Amino acid sequence: MYARVNTETDFVEAQWGRPLPGGGPTIPPPDEDGIAYYLLDEAINWDNKPSETSVMRWNDGKPGWHESATLEQAHTAAWERVKQARDAAEAAPFEYGGGMYDPSKENITGAALAAFMAITVGQTISRRWTLADNSRRTLAGPQLVDLGLALTARIDAIHEKGRELRDRLEAIKNTPGATPADLYAVTWPTEEF
Repeated sequence: MYARVNTETDFVEAQWGRPLPGGGPTIPPPDEDGIAYYLLDEAINWDNKPSETSVMRWNDGKPGWHESATLEQAHTAAWERVKQARDAAEAAPFEYGGGMYDPSKENITGAALAAFMAITVGQTISRRWTLADNSRRTLAGPQLVDLGLALTARIDAIHEKGRELRDRLEAIKNTPGATPADLYAVTWPTEEF
């Protein structure tokens, strides 16, 4: 079995061949420009990649993982991933009163505000609302206000979690000996939202 190595970058692009019965190596493929094949003692374990930006390199006669991102690059990538997950959590349906609602801030906030104003002047108000599963429910004024408050509380909790993760990323980035893998380990807790 051989490691297929790019001779300009020393990146191990693949492994080639299979061990022959009796332990003998396979015959390497024909020469290619910019590619070298090196005999491997054992198969490369591609599953133990330390981070998403690690690359396999040929170094001192053997393959090994090498981190290709700087700590700053990994910090930026990890924060972008957290922000995308935060935005997805904010856009996901949420539970209120036994139903799942789409988090349309404009619609919910507008309905909650109208209900609040109606309640304060002694008027009765209700709205027929389409839920995330396309079922319909009629909500009275106090329920509309509660729905608006529930959405606001949910968004606040989501953004608080985002701030917490950002602070954790900053702390890791400023910790001596931190690695990109440490930063990539900070992920959005999907089970909470």
